[in-house]
Amino acid sequence: MSFLSESEIRKIIKEELAASPELDKLADIEGQNAAAWIEPGTSGTNAEITVTKAAEAGKRHYIVGVVATYGAAAGSGILDVKEGGTTKVSGYAKDTVPLVIMLSRPYKAAVNTAVSATLAAGGVNAIGKVNLIGFTI
Repeated sequence: MSFLSESEIRKIIKEELAASPELDKLADIEGQNAAAWIEPGTSGTNAEITVTKAAEAGKRHYIVGVVATYGAAAGSGILDVKEGGTTKVSGYAKDTVPLVIMLSRPYKAAVNTAVSATLAAGGVNAIGKVNLIGFTI
């Protein structure tokens, strides 16, 4: 089982953002350029992993999606996507099949608020991988 590479993830986000007329509207409203980002993380064996896009003064994060998987067939656990400390999206990741959540409209977090994704420990010999995808204006 191989994980998606950073370049593959960047291609996905570029395609998703290009297909979203909302991005152009957001950039026009805010009067600024959007800065796309990916927060990747890989856990240790049977360990939880959290990736965070830190709050930026006067700016707002938008979550486009999240990709999570385990590197072992027996791995499984909960994926929580949070705004600040509040879970906004939750899903169940299992085995080596990636859980891919691409939002049809970007989730808009509050100004000056961090966003994060936490993938639970997956079990014996399971290594988790999570990529939180979004942009900031």
